Amino acid sequence: MTVTLIASGCRSELFDQEYGEPLEQSNFYADKRMSRPLVEGTVPTNNWEDHRDHLRENDLMYTGLNESGKHADIFPMEVTEQVMLRGRERYNIFCSPCHGLTGQGDGMIIQRSKGGRGLKTPPSFTDARLVSSPAGYFFDVITNGFGQMYSYASRVKPADRWAIVAYIRALQKSQGGMGAGGATVAPTTATATEEATPAEGTGNDTTSNTN
Repeated sequence: MTVTLIASGCRSELFDQEYGEPLEQSNFYADKRMSRPLVEGTVPTNNWEDHRDHLRENDLMYTGLNESGKHADIFPMEVTEQVMLRGRERYNIFCSPCHGLTGQGDGMIIQRSKGGRGLKTPPSFTDARLVSSPAGYFFDVITNGFGQMYSYASRVKPADRWAIVAYIRALQKSQGGMGAGGATVAPTTATATEEATPAEGTGNDTTSNTN
């Protein structure tokens, strides 16, 4: 009786149901494919980090390092007016909350954290150490973080990181931090670098967070 009761409770449908292996042919669907395509607009199928050349011929773009493995003091692309404007926009969104709109380390988060919340004031970009630091150093810090600053690699594209670095150079130069003998800006730098001035924030620059 016990065996009969147990056997009567067992059904084989779940074990014998039809199923297809991935990439197997199927006669159920019109395109004869068992694996169904993703619904457009629902699942991201590529990451912007993968849009690099797979041979990494432009390694400087993604590492900030020169052939000797040290921080490069050149840019991997021409610094144009569009690059500078993009750098200002990305800087205002991601950097100014702590570093301030002029790079003096007086951003709103720092101002509001004074009084025991433990956030240190970041150094001014016109400090001698940062003025003499190569461009690749700033790219490295944005990519990997430094001290209390966390990595922005997942938030800011490599090209945008370089654009931010170019804008930081413009901030340094506009405040007298890039005199003769200072760090170079780029091997091919457009006049926009010299003409750029610290932005006071326009439109939704400091509120937008789209990449």
